[in-house]
Amino acid sequence: MAGVGAVKGRKTTRGAGWISPGASAAMIDWTVRQLLDSTFLIDQLVADQAHYDPRDRLGQVRVPTHFLHGELDTEVPLRIPQECASLIPGARLTVVEGAGHMSQQDQAERFTQALRAALR
Repeated sequence: MAGVGAVKGRKTTRGAGWISPGASAAMIDWTVRQLLDSTFLIDQLVADQAHYDPRDRLGQVRVPTHFLHGELDTEVPLRIPQECASLIPGARLTVVEGAGHMSQQDQAERFTQALRAALR
């Protein structure tokens, strides 16, 4: 997936699965800028999640749960929300077609449509 954007004079290569193929350079630059601006938060999040596994508790969830997941997400493979949804009573999963990990950004219209449908 070749996608290159510029951030403060540096070239940045889009990570496969983060943004869908065909994303505009502006979308790539915006996403990279967000990541760079929040790196200190992301580093802690990654450290916290290294050993986090809630599966043994998901059967106790008693609130309506609906996963929205990007079809092309390689950061969190589709099998993960599929498994989580299967462990939560009544949970649903909607796969956002053509979307990567940042589905709310790179496929905003499809994501919003799926979110609105899930909230009905």
